[in-house]
Amino acid sequence: MKPTDKVPVKDKSHLTPEEKKQVADKVKDKNPGKEVTVGDDGTATVTDPTTGISHTIPGTDLVNQDFEPVIPADKIPVKDPDNLTQEEQDKVKELVEKANPGKKVTVDKTGKVTITDPNTDISHEIPGEKLITLVPPVVDIPEYTAPIGTTGVDENGNLIEPPIKHQTKLIITKWVDEKGNELKPADAKAPKVLGEANEAFEHGEIEGYVFVRTETKGDVVTHVFRKVSQVRPTGDGQQRPATPSDVTNSRQNTANPAEVPATQPTEQPSQTIEVPAQLPHEVSETNSQPQAVLPNTGTQEDRATGALGVLSLLGAFGLLFAKKKKDDEEEA
Repeated sequence: MKPTDKVPVKDKSHLTPEEKKQVADKVKDKNPGKEVTVGDDGTATVTDPTTGISHTIPGTDLVNQDFEPVIPADKIPVKDPDNLTQEEQDKVKELVEKANPGKKVTVDKTGKVTITDPNTDISHEIPGEKLITLVPPVVDIPEYTAPIGTTGVDENGNLIEPPIKHQTKLIITKWVDEKGNELKPADAKAPKVLGEANEAFEHGEIEGYVFVRTETKGDVVTHVFRKVSQVRPTGDGQQRPATPSDVTNSRQNTANPAEVPATQPTEQPSQTIEVPAQLPHEVSETNSQPQAVLPNTGTQEDRATGALGVLSLLGAFGLLFAKKKKDDEEEA
């Protein structure tokens, strides 16, 4: 025998263990003393333990596809959140029906909404605080109608001006997260003196959140909070917020092997210096330029060899200059 009520599930093709248990319990209630197993699609197999005879009940007869209600982003302003007027209830209903097409919607006087799927009779509720917001009250000051005198002036001859009527709006305080989601219902603090402006509530504290900033727009003061990040154990019995991996930090502090300068060899390889063929005046210009400083290799032999090479180079330049001068004298 199959149950009359079906179990709502998120995915009719892949039931969770909890959903399978709910199906099995309903089938056992209708078939006491029988063994029941439930498949992934909700199909139940009922077995008589005394005879071993089994029967199956299709999953379509035992489960229904559940749905997730959509909560509108906008809210309906109301004067009394505990006692909505019929007009305010109709506005809330229209707003929810537009966000959940094809669903049946009912609204009570507190703004709580019940959404029902007419095909499966599965229902979900949305609390009124997620659908309505408080309208800031307006205090009306009676208009001055008393006479101000027959002449309109006082005993000193100054013109008497009648009082001006002012409508004072109360400041509304809201508490939201950084995405604009309301954390608790908006409220308005009563003014200290009737007819005068009131003050906003302090931001206070909200469990699981930390205060970030306060925004003021017109007569609305909004306190913005940020959700506290989860903490992780440190191993010493304390907890701290999750931080970037220590491995990442160690990588930043460790020098890249490719960036470490290689150790200089203790000895420099010998070099052969070739003397270019230059004219005498070119030699003079060359000698007038600042000499490049040879790197100090740290050994006495290399310095001696370098000095000998420089002297050889100067001697070669002298021979070239003498030969040039002799050739010029012979031609003359």
